[in-house]
Amino acid sequence: MAEAQHLRADPADPNKARFGERVTDRVAAFAGSWGFVGASIGAMVLSVLANTVGGMHYDPYPFIALNLAISVGTFVLGSVIMMSQNRQAEQDRARSQADYDINVKAETEILALHEKLDHMQAQLSRRAAKHKHSRTR
Repeated sequence: MAEAQHLRADPADPNKARFGERVTDRVAAFAGSWGFVGASIGAMVLSVLANTVGGMHYDPYPFIALNLAISVGTFVLGSVIMMSQNRQAEQDRARSQADYDINVKAETEILALHEKLDHMQAQLSRRAAKHKHSRTR
C-alpha cells in the first residue's frame, strides 16, 4: 500500500508532525473559524467596492478576477483541509490501534488473574475438604 510508506512511528503525537502537516492543521483550523469567514467576506466587499465606488477599475463587473480568485482559493483550501483530515484519520487509526493493543493486554492479564483465582479456590477447597475430613475422624 503506497499510503504506508509515509506513516511515522507515532502519528498520534502532534510534536512529531512534519512542518507541512503542522501548516495544514493550522490553516484548516483557521479556515474553520468565524475569523476566516469574516476576513473572506471583508476581502470580497473591499474588492467589489474598490472596483465600483473607488477609482480602481481593475476588475469591472461581473468581477471575473474576483470569481477566479475565490475559485482558486476554494480549490487550495479544500485540498489543505482534506490533507488535514487525512492526517487526523491517520492519528485516529493510531489511537484506535493503541487502544486495541491495551485492551488485548488487559484481557490477557484478566484471564491470567482468573486462572490464579481458580487455582487458589481449588487449593482452598482441597484444604477445606481435607480439614473437614480430618475433623470428622
